Amino acid sequence: MKRALLIAVALFLFAHPSFPAVTTSDGLITLDFYEDTAFGNGRWIFDIILNDVEGVDLVYFNMEVHNTAMTYDNEYNDGITDLFLRTIGAGTPDNAYHIPYIDSLYPTAVGTEYSLYGMPADLLMPLSVPYGTPIIDEFDVLISYATAIDQSKTETLTLTGPVYFSPVPEPVSMALFAFGAFFLHRIIKSKNNT
Repeated sequence: MKRALLIAVALFLFAHPSFPAVTTSDGLITLDFYEDTAFGNGRWIFDIILNDVEGVDLVYFNMEVHNTAMTYDNEYNDGITDLFLRTIGAGTPDNAYHIPYIDSLYPTAVGTEYSLYGMPADLLMPLSVPYGTPIIDEFDVLISYATAIDQSKTETLTLTGPVYFSPVPEPVSMALFAFGAFFLHRIIKSKNNT
């Protein structure tokens, strides 16, 4: 039993799971961030889901996505008419960067879902003002929203980000997991033989 527990703990450390979806503390808004595998490298999807919470009919929201490696103001999002997409400048003149900003223009009904395409900022604006170091692991989304019940709320949610927008294929992840299991088994076996 002790050996099985040790293996499970070590495998968890070797194959750390990642959960890209997060929900606000009241369960009203869920954000999800994942790669668009049908498109190929470089395009990611940012889902905004307004969950059906009892007593809430309409929600107004805006958010700053603190991942300066990407932008949502691109050709793939032209059809989204009830969201306002832009970038806001931040930083100092010597180290300026752009933060994607998403705003619902009107109060939106619960049950609504938006899927926005995120593209690497350097592919869309190669000659723009430098935007700083891309977020490699996690990035924050500062979200403010208002309902008829509560006047307004502000939360910071943390999403898991891309590694320079290069996907890690699932077979590679499985192979690394299997290698970690084999390596751990050999260590335990050699330790028990000594």
